[in-house]
Amino acid sequence: FVSLHVQTAAAMRVTVVVVAIIAAAAVAAVVVMLQSDDEAGRMHREFVEMVVGRDDRVPRVQALQFPSNVEEMLAVMARGRPVVFRGNTPADKWAAMREWKTDGEYIARHVERLRNVHVSAAGVVPVWQYENRAPLENVTVWRDRRLHAVAENFQQVESMDTGEFFRRCRREDGGGGHVYYAGNLGGRGDILADVGDPAEFGLEALAQLTAAHVTDGGSHSDTQRRVTTFYVWFGSAGVAAHSHMDRMYNLFVHVAGRKSFFLIPPQLADAPMHMFPSLHPSQGQSQINFTHTSGAPARDRVVFAEFFTEQAIRVLRTAGRYVELAPGDVLYVPPHYLHFVKALETSISVSMWVPHESVAIAKHIRALPFVDETIGAVEHVDERWSLGVNIVHLVLQYCCVPEPLPGGVPETAQVDAALLLDKLVRSRYALPLSLGPSSGAAIPSLVAKHTKCRAPHADAQLDRTVDHVASVVGHWLLKISRRPIREIEAFDFVEHVALKATQSPDQVFNFLRLAADRCLPRRFADEL
Repeated sequence: FVSLHVQTAAAMRVTVVVVAIIAAAAVAAVVVMLQSDDEAGRMHREFVEMVVGRDDRVPRVQALQFPSNVEEMLAVMARGRPVVFRGNTPADKWAAMREWKTDGEYIARHVERLRNVHVSAAGVVPVWQYENRAPLENVTVWRDRRLHAVAENFQQVESMDTGEFFRRCRREDGGGGHVYYAGNLGGRGDILADVGDPAEFGLEALAQLTAAHVTDGGSHSDTQRRVTTFYVWFGSAGVAAHSHMDRMYNLFVHVAGRKSFFLIPPQLADAPMHMFPSLHPSQGQSQINFTHTSGAPARDRVVFAEFFTEQAIRVLRTAGRYVELAPGDVLYVPPHYLHFVKALETSISVSMWVPHESVAIAKHIRALPFVDETIGAVEHVDERWSLGVNIVHLVLQYCCVPEPLPGGVPETAQVDAALLLDKLVRSRYALPLSLGPSSGAAIPSLVAKHTKCRAPHADAQLDRTVDHVASVVGHWLLKISRRPIREIEAFDFVEHVALKATQSPDQVFNFLRLAADRCLPRRFADEL
């Protein structure tokens, strides 16, 4: 009995010690979690400070005098960096600079109603995001990751009397909801005549150069139609446009009010800014929603953990650029540069756009018959997936080569391509990656068994076709001289192939993850 009592007492003491250790560990975990949340909150606040211009450490956009001739203007745009032209620009002579005022009286006399006016819900942060129909819109894991479902802004679109629009803009408190218009004013030639000739900005010459580059100096019906597009922006104070990129050379002429831009170069688009997949309704925009007044959502701090780090903040603080525009300023936004835009006052602006050469290139490579006809026509799912994996890996190899080589793709490009594929999954598909494989979507068994990136095929002719198509796609991608932009367009093409190979939006993530896991050399995968 005494012995049993002693053993029981000892066991109780051990139990107490174990409980104490577990309790201490739990307390420590809570402290770490709170510290982590607090750290993420601080990162979120620091990024917001950068975006709205309250961080003096963020470099300002370089201000230049407007070039004296078209050749100098083209040279400035060719550098691929944002600049703001102040003073003595062709826009100074525009009738719009004299007549388009924020009272809206002159504009209302020429345009009675504005179609597709976006009206925010009262009391919300008025941040505008766009959406289009896309394959991933009904995939479960993405369904609640629509930008408007996160912020619930500008869900209402209506036609509005132009005078009423500007009267609502003058309500400083945004009562009844903020208003925002983006469009071409219905193509009304009388009022658009107030905007000058884009040729004076060098845009017509730029359009000819990009068309010649895409066609190797020849003619092409698609590129011959490259003309400058005008887009008009009206908005009340406080209205913002979520971080997004345009595949355009953009000259942004600010006409009235004040407006701010925070610009992020394309090499940071996928990491750390996490662009939406090209198959998502919010494609072209960042998944990082930093406009929440209460801080970043808890889920974002987990899914996009690398964004909420000192390193990411330092990179964005170094590479980002901020500018505030006054009437008469002309901002050059290079293609694929992310930009967050905010109206500091009721504002009027005009964009002049010329498509970047990547627009025509993307259209051409997606129209190649192999992807739709050959991959899509393969009935056996294993074979179709294998073909898809082979072509995306080869395309990314060609994308990594700095210039075409007569001897083919070097071995180092194979590793670079595998790392790129891994980057695609971790950046654009961080949300489903954090949740695991798509529910109910099984990976084909034969494909899953392959341990090599290049899956073998019985049909040697089909293998040769894959190699040929990948080299053709690579040839077109290499026409995009800037590698960050080339990567973005290559990622879009890879997603297109993934959709064709799986024939199911629910399987796109699984396909890409499988391709990345199988193609990534083990030593790199272990480190990642």
